[in-house]
Amino acid sequence: MPRLIPRLLRALDHVRSQPPRSSQEVDISPHGRTQSILLDRNALRLIYRHARYERSKGLAPYVYVSKARWRAKQMRGRAPLGVLPREMTKEERSFHANPYLRMLGSPLRQCFQTGWLLPRELMIRMTPMRLPGGSSERPVCTFLPSGLEHPAFSRFQGGRSSYLLCYKPVVDFVRRKG
Repeated sequence: MPRLIPRLLRALDHVRSQPPRSSQEVDISPHGRTQSILLDRNALRLIYRHARYERSKGLAPYVYVSKARWRAKQMRGRAPLGVLPREMTKEERSFHANPYLRMLGSPLRQCFQTGWLLPRELMIRMTPMRLPGGSSERPVCTFLPSGLEHPAFSRFQGGRSSYLLCYKPVVDFVRRKG
């Protein structure tokens, strides 16, 4: 502890010996501005330094990058200009090609019957639906799986849904239970 106080006093003397920083007046009025004051390089950087927060995140890697196709995408306005995505490394391609890793990498969902938290690819999405037909006045509603078909062939059933573990004993139990 005795050695700390002299160091603090020296640091304080050093700060006091520095000339005071000139403070420039900053107009924070929104009138006449073309961009936010946070992005204005001519103004004092009151909150943060803009150069430290330049966007450095790149595009997601592609399996194979065709420069001609990417340029065509840019011309159609479907890709950012002046940026070429990174091609996947051999190891990344092997991860991307492994269906088990892709299944485990899907978002987690909770099974409504068992309560287990598992990747979405190991579950069946169940949605309440009205069955067509029936002569009764009241439509028949039931809990049916959705999303089993390829998305190109099925209409998206938005709204409330639950997930059920894709395991025969669990599915049989829910079927018997009703």
